[in-house]
Amino acid sequence: MSISQPRYHLEPLTEGRDTSAFKCEENDLNEYLHTDAWQDVQKHIANVFVVIDSECATSRNVAGYFALRAHALSIEETFFGDASSSDDAEAHYPLEIEVPLVELMWLARDQSWKGESVGVFLMVSAIEIVAQVSYLVGFIGLYLNATSASAPFYEKFGLKPFPEHPHFDRHYILSTSALRALANATLD
Repeated sequence: MSISQPRYHLEPLTEGRDTSAFKCEENDLNEYLHTDAWQDVQKHIANVFVVIDSECATSRNVAGYFALRAHALSIEETFFGDASSSDDAEAHYPLEIEVPLVELMWLARDQSWKGESVGVFLMVSAIEIVAQVSYLVGFIGLYLNATSASAPFYEKFGLKPFPEHPHFDRHYILSTSALRALANATLD
């Protein structure tokens, strides 16, 4: 009896990984993977993970990828719902504080794998990784900037509009507690 390997698996982007054949619907996402992703990994700016399809030739098996990085954002203290209620004159003005986040910079699926649930595999994998990190490092959640076309996809995973973002325009967040709950549900 032999144990078969799953069709898809996730691995960190490495220098030798051929990504030249990757092509999704967005040129910016293609360009990032082809030219900038490995540089970001080398400079410790981001970690990039690729989904490998074990049923395809090595030169053509990158079904998708995502990139994660640390991020910080200045938001009003009232975001946390427990702002100070002092009688100080400054209390009438919301304080801005810097909060840590994990940013999902990029997530893309190759056109050849459309309809194969690779996007779901990518998103679940990203959520599981970020949830694991949340037990080691403090941050308020997973953050991303969605296009109008991709927003419904992210909303399926519980991401909510993030109007506290100073440049709010399709920014979404999944709180750390929601991340952990979702990751625990997918691992069961």
